[in-house]
Amino acid sequence: MRLRRRTARPRSVLRRKSTLSPLQGSDGQRHASATHIQHDRADLPRLSEAEGRLRPQTPGALRGEDADGVRRWRLDGTPDRLEEEHLGARMRPVIWVESIIGAGKTTYAREMSKRLGLYLGSEPVDGNPFLEKFYKDPKRWAFDMQIFLLKERFKQQLHAATIAIGAGDWNGAILDRSISGDRVFAKMHMQAGNIDPDSWAAYEDFHMLMCTQLLPPTRIIRLQCEPETAYERVRMRNRGAEETLSLDYLKALDAAYQDLWDELDRGLLPWGHRVKVETVHWDPIADMPNWDRHAQSLARSCGIPYAGAEESEA
Repeated sequence: MRLRRRTARPRSVLRRKSTLSPLQGSDGQRHASATHIQHDRADLPRLSEAEGRLRPQTPGALRGEDADGVRRWRLDGTPDRLEEEHLGARMRPVIWVESIIGAGKTTYAREMSKRLGLYLGSEPVDGNPFLEKFYKDPKRWAFDMQIFLLKERFKQQLHAATIAIGAGDWNGAILDRSISGDRVFAKMHMQAGNIDPDSWAAYEDFHMLMCTQLLPPTRIIRLQCEPETAYERVRMRNRGAEETLSLDYLKALDAAYQDLWDELDRGLLPWGHRVKVETVHWDPIADMPNWDRHAQSLARSCGIPYAGAEESEA
């Protein structure tokens, strides 16, 4: 018996043999194609090229707004309705609080969380298996500890993202230092020789990969505190883990944070496009009693409902 060799036919020929047309479903009914949808939209009013250009996907853009609060539109002149259909009219804010040690960052985040109904992402200190080892031998344990903190920050910020899109009864989330704020400390360890260059390169890869998966912050609150003032407060609170903390270290940390802001300005951080940084010139001793004023300012800038300041003024 002779076997006949079967030759492959062009895909276009195979499609013509189908009993259904490209626009016909299994129920025999014709369904609109992308071409028909475009034709249907041709009759809609169109924006000018300047008005209708697509804007970058910023946190405001995810809420359907540009940085100045203007609604975003597609190129064909139709409103982008993804947010209304899936995420609601606007997303809840995610706020990062950054400062050097001793500036009152933790207290600030806690008080704003309490007054504005925000989920509080605290410093991942409890359950850190490397903390005591690090204090005894920083050069041996610095990398292990920073990788642990990187992982914990990433989990925390993923949770904040779920709150931003509607999970829970919170008005948003506020984080007591961010994943990139933690990187400031890791970089200082690298510069001090506690983390070798190969380990630092691995850390940077992990950090950048994680940052590309995160929801960018709505606001970054930068508590700008003089290192001398922070050092005085560190001495006042008398924590055992901070006994060896020097003024020179706080000055170096302040300079390292300035490197972070410079990187943000130069567009070197994947979450940094058009993120608003609010610099609060901050005295942790004199400013801490003014919580209503700070809460009102933060609520106004992030669109969070807050009546506490008005009640206190009445």
